[in-house]
Order: sequence, then structure tokens, then C-alpha cells
Amino acid sequence: MKENFTFDPIEHVYTLDGKPLTGVTMILGVIAKPALVPWAAKMVVEYIKDNGLFNDTEETYEITIKQLEEAKNAHRKKKEDAGEKGTDLHALAEGYIGLCIQENEGLPMETCPEGIERLRDWAKANNIKFLASEKRLFSKTWWIAGTCDIVFEQKGKKFIGDIKTYAKIWDRVPFFQAAGYASMLEEMGEKGDEPIAGYCILRLSKDGSFEEKWSYDTIGDTKAFFACVELYRQLKTFKI
Repeated sequence: MKENFTFDPIEHVYTLDGKPLTGVTMILGVIAKPALVPWAAKMVVEYIKDNGLFNDTEETYEITIKQLEEAKNAHRKKKEDAGEKGTDLHALAEGYIGLCIQENEGLPMETCPEGIERLRDWAKANNIKFLASEKRLFSKTWWIAGTCDIVFEQKGKKFIGDIKTYAKIWDRVPFFQAAGYASMLEEMGEKGDEPIAGYCILRLSKDGSFEEKWSYDTIGDTKAFFACVELYRQLKTFKI
């Protein structure tokens, strides 16, 4: 019997035969992000300065409990606003890649939305052929799921690509994410005859900057991803 794999875009929940699967991004949340701590503190200070709560002449602060609460959550608001803008850019990239697949045999088209030019230029310069965009994947073995941004081909080899819209690629975690997608693609029988050759992370920023990072250590990245899966499962078993 064929599995019933679905995705609810409103709740952002993947299900298999009516049972929820664990998302890849949730699993990778077990990895600490120490750089976010000083950034969150910086957002508090900026909120206080930007909202006129600092008196430069007397060098004193005048702030209410309510304003302190707002300052405490300033980083969350900043992250949500950036996420909305990033989502718009991501959607444009998704639409462009989908159009390349539908109308140009996966090859990069010259015409593209504003803000996606660097992605188009990268694809042309690297002889990229897009094979899939926003591909929903799942693993019945590990009971996980996710959405792969890009599957593409370069010089006859197949790669997994992931688009990020934040300011900087901080670590190797996006490669672990791509490795998870590759494993699910293989389990679903859609990898093809050749193994996935590597992973490419593309940073498409709102300020127009562009960055690419490649990993060919597919074994190491895959081990790291499933170590996160195991850690996530073990942490979920803890009860006070």
C-alpha cells in the first residue's frame, strides 16, 4: 500500500498516514547557536536607544516595566521581520528555479525576478541544471521529513542545494541539513544510479550579497545529521 505523505503549509506539519513526522529543522535545533546570545543582548540595547529611553545629557535611563518586556523580546521581533523578508526572497528563488525546470529543461533562464540575479549568474557560471525545487521528502525508517530547496546537476553529478537568506553562513549545520535530505531522497528511491556527490549552500541576502559554500564530505555530514537525530530523540525521552 502506498504511503499517504502530506504537508500542511499553515501548521508547517508533515504527516505520514496521518501521523506527524519530525521536521529536519526541528532536529537540528539541538545544536547550540552561541552567536545568538550576544546578538540578542545587542537587540535589547538598540531597542532602548531607538525608542528614546536614553537621556544623553543626564546619562540616565528612564524605562518602565512594560518597555523592559518589549526590549527583552526585541530580538524575536527582529528575527520575525527578517524571516518575513527572507521568505519573500526565498519564494522568488523557488519560483525562478521552478520556471527554469518547466520551461528551459532546468537550465538557468536569462530573465529573472529582481533580487535573484546573483543566483542566476551563479547557475550560469557553474553550468547548473536544476532537477527539482522545493521537493518534499520523508524517511519512514527515521520518521523525519523536510523540504529540499534544490536538487541540481553539475558535470553529470547530482548535488543537494539549500538557499539561506540570513546575513552569514556561520557553521556546517546547513550541510548536515542537506545530508538529511540526501538520505531521505535515497530512501524514497529517487536518488538515481549515482550517489549524491555533495552539497551546496547558497546565501542569497536581502542586501544583494551572495555566497556559496560546498561540501563533498557526504559521509561526515551524514554521520553528523543522524547524530543530531539520535540526540533529539534521547532528549525527548527526558521527563521530570
